[in-house]
Amino acid sequence: MRRAFRRNAFRRNGGTLLAGTALLSLVLALGSLPSAGALAQTHCPSPARGAIQGIEVVCLAPAESDAGNAPSIGLDRAMMQEFPAAAPAGAAAGLAEPLVPVTAELLAAPRDGEQLALRFESGEPLDLTQTIAQSTPAEPPVDAVYHIGPLDSLSIVVWRNSELSTAVTVRPDGRISVPLIEDIYVTGKTASDVARMIEGRLAEFIQDPLVTVVVSGFSGTFEQQIRVVGNAGQPTSIPYSENMRILDVMVAVGGISPYGAGNSAMILRGQGTDRRQIPLRLDDLLDDGDSTANVAVAPGDIIVIPEGFFDGDWRFTNGLSFTQTFTDNVDRDPDGSENAALISELGPTWRLSVDTARINASVDGSSQLRQQFLHDSGTSIRGNVSGTANVELLEDFLFFDTSLASSRQTLDTTSSGADDDQSQVTTGNFSPYITNRFGSFADSELRFRFAKTLIDQSGASDDATGSVSYTLNSGRDFSKFRWSASANGSRTMRTEDDDISSAAVSFNPTYQVTRTFAVTGSAGYQIRDDGDSSNDIDDPTWDIGFDWRPSSRTNLSLSYGQRDAERSLLADARYEITPRTSVSLSYSEELQTAQERLEDSLAGIAIDPDTGQLIQGGSDLPFEQNSNPFSIEDESTRTRRLNVNFSHNKRRDTFNASIRAEDSRSNGSVDQQSVVANATWSRQINPRTTFRLNGSVRHATFDDNDRSDTDLNVDTRLNHEIYNDLSGFLSYSYSRRFSDSPSNEYVENSVQAGFNVTF
Repeated sequence: MRRAFRRNAFRRNGGTLLAGTALLSLVLALGSLPSAGALAQTHCPSPARGAIQGIEVVCLAPAESDAGNAPSIGLDRAMMQEFPAAAPAGAAAGLAEPLVPVTAELLAAPRDGEQLALRFESGEPLDLTQTIAQSTPAEPPVDAVYHIGPLDSLSIVVWRNSELSTAVTVRPDGRISVPLIEDIYVTGKTASDVARMIEGRLAEFIQDPLVTVVVSGFSGTFEQQIRVVGNAGQPTSIPYSENMRILDVMVAVGGISPYGAGNSAMILRGQGTDRRQIPLRLDDLLDDGDSTANVAVAPGDIIVIPEGFFDGDWRFTNGLSFTQTFTDNVDRDPDGSENAALISELGPTWRLSVDTARINASVDGSSQLRQQFLHDSGTSIRGNVSGTANVELLEDFLFFDTSLASSRQTLDTTSSGADDDQSQVTTGNFSPYITNRFGSFADSELRFRFAKTLIDQSGASDDATGSVSYTLNSGRDFSKFRWSASANGSRTMRTEDDDISSAAVSFNPTYQVTRTFAVTGSAGYQIRDDGDSSNDIDDPTWDIGFDWRPSSRTNLSLSYGQRDAERSLLADARYEITPRTSVSLSYSEELQTAQERLEDSLAGIAIDPDTGQLIQGGSDLPFEQNSNPFSIEDESTRTRRLNVNFSHNKRRDTFNASIRAEDSRSNGSVDQQSVVANATWSRQINPRTTFRLNGSVRHATFDDNDRSDTDLNVDTRLNHEIYNDLSGFLSYSYSRRFSDSPSNEYVENSVQAGFNVTF
């Protein structure tokens, strides 16, 4: 409103003195001012009320004796602030006899976009062109008498009869009970009305009773309440107070929720077919302090604050990191061949996190200029990025997920893992999906997925996968017997190997035997063709198992059957020893390529709700693209994997330990077996300083090379927050490999120091 008024009526840079002169001449020409209420009034053939861009205009039907009177117009004192500069000179000269082209019909049915000018009898028109909007009257008519409503608190005093005096709360049915009187209906009545009613009823028991009723707690009738629904801080109903405005309402309900679209809010005023929508600009009012958006409210108003698509918490932080590393064996060569190196890395870092009602996303990225000295001196540029997002495009119908990770990875686990053995690996997927509900019978999901893996080295294929799946899950009609049915198909195109095609259907019933124990099963069919006959599948699938949850702290799931043309076992268990200590176990068997494993790992990205950081799903550990390293090659491998995890948190200390055992087979023979034990302890020394100690042991056997290795790694790290936006770290790591092949043994010591600054 303010912007339109300033643009169409006056120019702001006329100066304070000129503005005052124009206002004074306007007031003198119009005569006496009316009281606060209507901002402009004139005589019309019939009464009507309307609004011109928030300025209320009232047409008054003249009496017979006033029929010959000239039209009149008045301005409320509160509107003086709306005239910040001078009117055109030609208009100011002719203000004595104003002619207002306002009709009762126009005001009774305003239309968006229609223009209205206030013209005066002499000279040029005073350019007060305004858009007629369905906006709130500046001061809605208010019945100042308070009417009692349900849940109001009443203090009832009977003079000289203290035993009959009491304090009561109006019941939801609108009645109260007081001594000697069981039920009195009080809703919609004033305090004086209730006092007289009680006096009339008490007259049967005492002589000339004198009763006073005081409303001490206010709720009011629905007609006197203002109801706030939608995305308010605390949606509720509040009693109307005289001269209440929308800012008072927002204070009472705690403002707008993070997901509320304040400038799309509205007031619903009136009843039935007479109800109209009045737009609000709550963001302008609360965020920018725009007082013109602080409109008046009326008893019975319903304030609706809708959910915004982009409204919520958007955070973008960028910074700079510097790391200096000294290593005594940069290439991890065997004893006697070591080469020391000094490595400097400098580059920007950034993070984007979004939390709205429709978008949940977090993306981390960094780039480093890497300079190596002393040995194989040279300069290179490195980059890392990882992120995930879920977007609800159409409410409860159309969504999409997307994830991305790109970092340097060791492609061959038989190598030392030195920098020269690593390549950039980028994996991403994009998955739109549609959900639908068939009443209380079933819910469905139709999902499309496109995934891509890029490997910056020959010997391993880049691939692109397209897939579609449809899932139907039982709804509320099924309690003890639940079920799901699914069908999916995919095709993977590889640059250096045969394409892979697969399809599967399955039906998965679950029967809840008791509250804590359920029997599970599945039956279906599976097809897979990857160009290797030992991995071709054209067989039925089935399994049977159970799900046992004896308490909120314990769960165990176990199933056995046929999948990927082999008998397989799946298990998952978790036990919460204390609220701060838990242990978990899982066992799985699967047939996949390394690229498929990388793409599936993206499903494990989660967003920490407190920090917005990316973490491994089911843990508080930072996300890593390949947290359990494996060789990245084109062959499909059958992998059996056992994981045991233990975690404990106690005030300033966190301890995590895990054991992982797996074997991988390709072409029907075991290629690699490994067992990895890892433990991490971290302690918050003070609010600005943390210490971390990590150790791991890995024993691996490689049948192809007839070799076994044992790797030992220990590293420590001290982090300190120097200032709010500046932190530094110091770390030391020790790595050693014992091997059947002496040429593969190595020892490395390295020290790192650096800082991170955010802007």
